[in-house]
Amino acid sequence: MTNKLYSAQTDFSYGQVNANIKRRDDTEPVRMGGRVARNWRVLATGQLVPRPGRRALFSPGGPRTERVRMGDGSLWEIAFSAGRVQIFTTDGVLAASNTSANYQWANDTLRNIVFSVAQNEVIICFPGMRPQVLRWTPVPASWTFEPFSFNSSANQIYEPFFRLSVLGATMQPSDLTGSITLTCSQDYFVSSMVGRVLSYVGQQVTITAVTDARHATAEVSYRLPQTISIPVDECAVFQAGQIARAAGENITIEVASTSAATGAGNVIGTLLSTISFMTAWDGMDGAIRDTMTTPLGTARFTGAPSLYGTPAASLQWQEEFMSDLQGWPASCFYDRGRLGFCDFPQMTGAIVWSALSGARDFWVDTVAAALQPEAGTAADAAIFDIIPNSPVVKFVTPFHGDQFAFTDRGIYYIPIQAASNPLKPGSVEFRQIANDGCADIPPISTQDAIVFVNAGKTRCSAVRATGSYTLPYDSSDISDPHTDLFNEPICMAITTGDGQHQERYVYVVNIDGSLAVGKFSPERKFVGWMPWSSAYPTTWVTTDGADVIYTTRYPGAWIAEQEDDALFMDGVLSVNSPPAAMVVPGRGPLWFAPSIEATLMLDDDIDLGDRPTDENGNIDFNGDDDTSPDTLIVGINIPESRFKPFARNAPMDGPAVSQRQRRRKLSRAVVHVIHSSGFRFGPKYIPSTNFGEDALAKPVLRESSYSIRVLGRGFEPIIPEVVKDRPGPFTLCEYGQEESV
Repeated sequence: MTNKLYSAQTDFSYGQVNANIKRRDDTEPVRMGGRVARNWRVLATGQLVPRPGRRALFSPGGPRTERVRMGDGSLWEIAFSAGRVQIFTTDGVLAASNTSANYQWANDTLRNIVFSVAQNEVIICFPGMRPQVLRWTPVPASWTFEPFSFNSSANQIYEPFFRLSVLGATMQPSDLTGSITLTCSQDYFVSSMVGRVLSYVGQQVTITAVTDARHATAEVSYRLPQTISIPVDECAVFQAGQIARAAGENITIEVASTSAATGAGNVIGTLLSTISFMTAWDGMDGAIRDTMTTPLGTARFTGAPSLYGTPAASLQWQEEFMSDLQGWPASCFYDRGRLGFCDFPQMTGAIVWSALSGARDFWVDTVAAALQPEAGTAADAAIFDIIPNSPVVKFVTPFHGDQFAFTDRGIYYIPIQAASNPLKPGSVEFRQIANDGCADIPPISTQDAIVFVNAGKTRCSAVRATGSYTLPYDSSDISDPHTDLFNEPICMAITTGDGQHQERYVYVVNIDGSLAVGKFSPERKFVGWMPWSSAYPTTWVTTDGADVIYTTRYPGAWIAEQEDDALFMDGVLSVNSPPAAMVVPGRGPLWFAPSIEATLMLDDDIDLGDRPTDENGNIDFNGDDDTSPDTLIVGINIPESRFKPFARNAPMDGPAVSQRQRRRKLSRAVVHVIHSSGFRFGPKYIPSTNFGEDALAKPVLRESSYSIRVLGRGFEPIIPEVVKDRPGPFTLCEYGQEESV
């Protein structure tokens, strides 16, 4: 008994799916994907067209090119190479260049660069490197290059301070102004600290010399707080290091010592509520009414406070959190008018935000803030916070008005509401929404989701809004059936759907130079992925809106290329009028790809065949080639676009006729195509022109159906592939299979 099974696939949105999903005819990946789907682009309607070509822009001199949009709306291409930064216009004209020992990246490590645009500055971070700044000045138009530095005012440096070492140690100054000696109660000072800044009770001192592990010379930036002595009726409630307050007199001190263990005596402490000692005190005119409150109790004043001549040792001192000594961040971000840093080697869970509209103001000092709110308590002040359990905070990404911290051990979201809970000191809250770790590839936000690569670099996931009040966001995988397409990804980019095509795509570059490209399908909440390849490896991809810029390693140079839906080759140039940035005197148009087989096309869609190039990139034309047309272009043919569906099976349910257990025969395979300029279907070649037509004329783009028969039976029938191997238009609309069981 022979059973016929006919199936037709008209939606190819799932792309290329792992082969181990075969026989799962009940799933969307089998019904809407293919066992092979290479070098195609999926249209919004689900059909397949060959992936877009790329036109050559300029040679960036290195493997990474990024497009950035500055605060004035201008677009620039930033090219990174070993120890160098170059800035080009979008036409490939070199606008500025800088080579510096500060740029610690090499060609094989510059993938670890993380940058952010803060108005007209590009802040660049790299592991172990002080952040660098590229500043754009619109009038007069110029670029400058400099290391990142903090703002300062009145000898105060606006940087964050935090105690990282010798916890519990005290610091005692020899004087309050000028050049002083600092004495630490534990071994602390090393010679590399010269030039570093400490905060002593909220005031800053700069180390000028180190005597030994416990002594250093320092210069006082302004004035250190004085030490006072207060007569009280009970000393037992005071212990060194306590904070004691007298509300009536508005006195706050850090207790240094007492003159007696118990009973009446004097408590000596460093002023925290002011810097200078006040010689007149309210309420000290005979009637002693105030009390001193500590965590252990209270004690009444028995007299007026007085100045204590020797500065006391204090626990209230802090170090520079970010410095050449402590370490610099490896990641940065900009959102809501604040520049932020994270991925600190000295404290992996820390995130620091600048003051509002102050990208160089990071002053956070918990002691100084008591007197100067701009040091961390004012609403527009800088913010310093730490995620519990010390994950490595790799990136912070804004989305839907909130911010998301991507770490190596989970994803946290920071709720922000402009009216009720704006981003300000004290408002930061970390809510974990997933335990997925993030790879060292910056996540990218779209209208619907934040897409990120997992820590194992085997899949892509997305954070999406749920609409739930109790769980506003969740994380889900968007590449489960496609894990074999990801091979040590190194970068990712996403387009919007407002350019030459209406779809939105995500581009992931693998370490071998191939790409995994996914198309968002919002109506089904999945991303269909396909492998893209080129004749030469892609080393980077960046996007600006709908524009996609690739960096490709050709035999002769790295070339920045822009994706162009009207082209069907890579590295495309006009033969007679190439872009000025792609002209090298004395060499041919394909100087970057010498000694290869190049492809000529006319009017963007007439395939003139291949021509060799010599060692200088000159094209070896045939004797009868007409090289005069302005529309004559040359490029490198894209590797074949191939599609092969899964072999469909009979339904699993119903009367048993061994329908899923017998050898099957593919009786007929049928494809329906439009805009066809020629392709292969299994062993059959369908040319772009019929017999007798002029091969050099503009091709007639055909709309038709083609069928073939395949011999033999098998448990897994041979499925003919659709192959587009020459440049030109083509759209695959339907693939039908008729099988005999």
